Amino acid sequence: MANYSADDDLCPVSDVMLGRLYQAPAEGIAELVSTLDSEIRAKLALYCYRRAHLQQIGFAIAAACDRDMLYYIGGNVGNALFDRAHTEADPKEPTHYQQRRKVTCATWAGPLVGAAFAESVVQPV
Repeated sequence: MANYSADDDLCPVSDVMLGRLYQAPAEGIAELVSTLDSEIRAKLALYCYRRAHLQQIGFAIAAACDRDMLYYIGGNVGNALFDRAHTEADPKEPTHYQQRRKVTCATWAGPLVGAAFAESVVQPV
């Protein structure tokens, strides 16, 4: 089991590869990382997981990793990442945020609103 080191903050792949992963659909990430060495793949999964804007990519990469390698590279975090990547909810299932009702603008009520407002305003004497 490896310990955290300063090298963990360095991306294990090129900027070009990271850009491809960032632009790829979730279904295409496994294919992109399939050519990487298993150790590099595990390091990349942990690298992405530790960054909020890359976390979903980290889950997708971890799903393509071997549990033993993720544990070797990341210890208990790697093990938990593997478990979570394999038990995450189906992304096609809408979340609560996606299911909530959209906010709409009120329709114009016309003279009713104006008449009610006019009655409540005190007229000058």
